[in-house]
Amino acid sequence: MYLEQLEKEGYLWNTPVFLSFSYDVHKPKGTPDYMDPAKRVVFHMWRKGMTEPMIQCGKRVPVEEVDSEYAVNLLSSQRGAESTPAPDLRIKLHYISPDEPGHQYDREMVLEAATGSLAETEDTYLFLAAENGYQKELKYYVKPTDLTGEHWKRKFYLRSRNGRMYAGLEVQFTLFPHVIDIKALINPNGSRILEPDPSKQITDPEEIRRLDEQTR
Repeated sequence: MYLEQLEKEGYLWNTPVFLSFSYDVHKPKGTPDYMDPAKRVVFHMWRKGMTEPMIQCGKRVPVEEVDSEYAVNLLSSQRGAESTPAPDLRIKLHYISPDEPGHQYDREMVLEAATGSLAETEDTYLFLAAENGYQKELKYYVKPTDLTGEHWKRKFYLRSRNGRMYAGLEVQFTLFPHVIDIKALINPNGSRILEPDPSKQITDPEEIRRLDEQTR
């Protein structure tokens, strides 16, 4: 059974997404699936709320050397070099030389908010930044097996530029090649609201450049 669309008035679904599931994997071949109240499937939706002008962007940071530091300005096209002007994030990736045999970790990843703080989240939708629970720096130990088959991925809220900007981030680290991909929903107006609205999306490069300068 395939689900291609789910709608409810006043709510958003994380479309486009296509879900395939079966109510009975042991049913005879060719027998149709039937909904079974004892085997419920849960779908998450977001109740529509207030929206504000937002910036959506993606940043790819090639990690050329593991024992190094990279900086990312979410509003400018510059990223990667430590000399990046007005960075929002600093990413440090190091190899670990274990003191004892059989150490289960071989990499340390540090995410640092350059002018603010970060909060990890398990929210399905990054549409409202957390009010509390932020830290200047978050540290992770990555197992080699974490990067086999599936990528290392986490979600965060970022309070940046001394509270003048909030963002919802999805950060993904890939081993071969070493690449860090960042997807961001950004509110440059000092509000925690991150719900996207196509009619209010900020896409003009000159406007984004102005907001970058204004919020530094």
